[in-house]
Amino acid sequence: MVLEEKSSVTDNLTKLLERMNLDGDFLVSILTDQNGLPIVYAAREEFDPERQSATIAMVKKSISQNEKRLGISAAREINIVDEDGHLLICRSFSANDNDLTLAVLIANRQQSYRRITTKAMNEIKRVWKKHWK
Repeated sequence: MVLEEKSSVTDNLTKLLERMNLDGDFLVSILTDQNGLPIVYAAREEFDPERQSATIAMVKKSISQNEKRLGISAAREINIVDEDGHLLICRSFSANDNDLTLAVLIANRQQSYRRITTKAMNEIKRVWKKHWK
């Protein structure tokens, strides 16, 4: 994906998530900071990305607390399946020493996502490095 040089970094990241959603047929995608606060998001009209961001922050906090209790290292990926078969995936990664999470909501838990999200994470790292050296 080639992003326009004249666009702002948030525009570029939003376009990247929109493209990822189309490629993967994802319902919602959100890029959050280390605290689970949304940086950018893309969603179908019927979904509230702010509500999804709050859920992601809660999931991250809960996992972090349990990691400390269990003495395990930080989770790089968290998956949650609901009764309707939706799959929420939270993939953590670093971009220029900034801890980020890319979260996507998928309608069908059997749907593949790793290749598309990995590609998006690599592109996010590239954009991040370019704009925040």
